[in-house]
Amino acid sequence: MQFVETLDGALVPLSRIDRLWSKAGCVWIKADDETHQIIGTLDKIRDALEPIIPASLGWEVITPAENNDGFLVSVLAEPVIGWRDCEHGPTPITAMQSENNVLWAIKTPDGKVLDLVANARFSSGDEWLAAAKIRWNEIKAAG
Repeated sequence: MQFVETLDGALVPLSRIDRLWSKAGCVWIKADDETHQIIGTLDKIRDALEPIIPASLGWEVITPAENNDGFLVSVLAEPVIGWRDCEHGPTPITAMQSENNVLWAIKTPDGKVLDLVANARFSSGDEWLAAAKIRWNEIKAAG
């Protein structure tokens, strides 16, 4: 179950939210006849309230595996179990939430890779990993 955190530290389950709005730069919810100011952006909470559509077999979120020296060495895959229809398009849902990593992409059932963050398509996970290594080095150099 997902929760939102209120300013006073309480956790409110998303399922209890009756209304969601923004006023003067603050995000508010109404849950069980109580009004709370919450921590987080309106878009993030709104997206979490969108319906979940079950995923077809074969879709995966892929992330790079890093060795002890900080180099990306292989691709890890996790099945997409559902899709959330968010304001910016469908978002994959996985059990381990791999889609929250800095580097991730979607592998289609036919093996092609869609990198939504980089706005690029690749013919395979290996091709995506080669591009991810370059981006990873840029991220590490900037940080």
